[in-house]
Amino acid sequence: MIEIEKTKDASGTTRQKLKLTEDDAARFDVTQWISPVTDTEIDVQNLLSIELIEDEFYKKLIDEINALYNYKFPTSLYILIRKLLENLLIEILRKKYGTREIELYFNIHKNRFNDFSVLLDNFELKLNDFKTITSGLDADTIAKMRKYKKTGNAAAHSIDTNITIDKIRNEKDDINFIVNLLLRLWRTIV
Repeated sequence: MIEIEKTKDASGTTRQKLKLTEDDAARFDVTQWISPVTDTEIDVQNLLSIELIEDEFYKKLIDEINALYNYKFPTSLYILIRKLLENLLIEILRKKYGTREIELYFNIHKNRFNDFSVLLDNFELKLNDFKTITSGLDADTIAKMRKYKKTGNAAAHSIDTNITIDKIRNEKDDINFIVNLLLRLWRTIV
């Protein structure tokens, strides 16, 4: 099990440490991804910088994404980034349109949420409905979300991927921008 210990340093900066139990440290040879591990602890550099999230599902998902980033598991990381974006889109569409336009996010014939590609198409069709909430939402943001959908799918379904932690590190600002934008949008919808 991975535990996250949060502390504040003298400057007030929140620091985190990830801790593995001895059993998990023995089961996963984390030394091939991080070096060196001392007492199964590492200092944390979060991928996602999100200060306030009240929903327990998203809090755990974001903590897991940050843990994967620190332990340098890029394949799993892309899958969970995709999951986060997909679920936030469902939350936004559900909150904004409720059951009056349920087909935007839910397929009533299959009794399940729409595929991520359908969610993105529907969200893009409704972009103008969100312009009063945030001007940062545009076709470029949707294109970036499509890229993370595609990479997340490749990570989950392909054995031949070129996914590296350096690639994710280079996309850190974009990922943070999109996630924080979607979270702000979800919080702001009335």
